Amino acid sequence: MNQARTRWNWPVLLGPLLALVGFASYFTLFYWWPVVRDVPWLNYALLVLALALSVRGLQHALGRGALRVSAAVLGTLFSFGVSALFLWYVTAYSRNLPDAASGLPLGAPVPAVTLQDHQGEPVDLRAIDGPLVLVFYRGFW
Repeated sequence: MNQARTRWNWPVLLGPLLALVGFASYFTLFYWWPVVRDVPWLNYALLVLALALSVRGLQHALGRGALRVSAAVLGTLFSFGVSALFLWYVTAYSRNLPDAASGLPLGAPVPAVTLQDHQGEPVDLRAIDGPLVLVFYRGFW
């Protein structure tokens, strides 16, 4: 059997996988540290490496059969799509998030808000006696 026909095209497989890791790691791991959350340079590096691997895999697949070329094209398009989505999210979409200055100042009276407790029951915040601490988490993380 011809050795060239049985070799795996590893860049075609690793490129999209690394693109997924570069995308998902920002939301699952790197958001804990401001040095990689505020400017996601490590995610950028992972995505650039993923794109380079995908393009290298596509170059390697050319001339080796329609199935291999199709798989390489799909993997490359996937890597570019994931990278573009991440870039759009961190540069354009995240600018729409409200800043801290638009929140209530410390010691401000509680607004007339009714929220659900852990059992799904409505709780009027103005009916609570004593100090009240509200903590909000970004829902998309």
